[in-house]
Amino acid sequence: MKSKLASSPPATGLSTPISAFMHGPRRRPQRERTSNSSRPKQQRAMKKNIFLYMVILLMGSACDAKHAAQPKPPNASETHRPVGQGTAPSIVVKNSHIEINGTQVWMGDSMESWKKALSGSPKCFDGEKGIAECVWDGITIGSDTVDHSRVKFVNVYMQLPELPYGIDPLPSTPTALFRGNLELDGQRILPTTQFRDLRRVSGPLRELRCGGSDCGNPSGAFDDGASIYMELDSRADAGKVTTFALSCSSTALCVSMLPASRK
Repeated sequence: MKSKLASSPPATGLSTPISAFMHGPRRRPQRERTSNSSRPKQQRAMKKNIFLYMVILLMGSACDAKHAAQPKPPNASETHRPVGQGTAPSIVVKNSHIEINGTQVWMGDSMESWKKALSGSPKCFDGEKGIAECVWDGITIGSDTVDHSRVKFVNVYMQLPELPYGIDPLPSTPTALFRGNLELDGQRILPTTQFRDLRRVSGPLRELRCGGSDCGNPSGAFDDGASIYMELDSRADAGKVTTFALSCSSTALCVSMLPASRK
């Protein structure tokens, strides 16, 4: 009879059966090898994401800087300041009215009334060209050859007039551009304003028109005694306004249309 002790396995002192070690060491889980092998790819993907984030961040900063650098367009109310305060004047032409810095003036009125409205320190010349003229930066008012005391025309220069070669400018020729606010029927006239834009927004009574096929010197109506004249930088209606002018057909006619208190 076999002993029960002989059939029992020898004690090893280990809690794990010996048979568990007969197949060699345990393998690492496959997921660990997969994780280690994919680590360089993850690092490259992370670097790529960081790079894209930095590019987007820099582009956003550049756009913000661009918008911040753009100047705010001036409102009409911000430009209605007189020459006396160190800024250019505001000249508003609407219907048959003219306002300079909020003060109404009239074609055919006295030179002194216009000088007071424009203020500043103009250069005035009497009889240089047979007429009287006063010149500010980009603005000239003048009389006719008979009555030097009344305004027959006013010119506003967005660009300086070009003189023929070899002709020296007269002392009354403007040497600076108009930097103030000029409006016609609610439309601001800037150095970039095209004539066709003015014609589109002005009423039919203004009759802004080109001179036939040549639109270099268009004209229109101001009132029954005066007209509007312009010079453009080209002969097309898309030309930009370089000079804006008001002129009486005759000084006597403009004077006859003045309010009784101004005659």
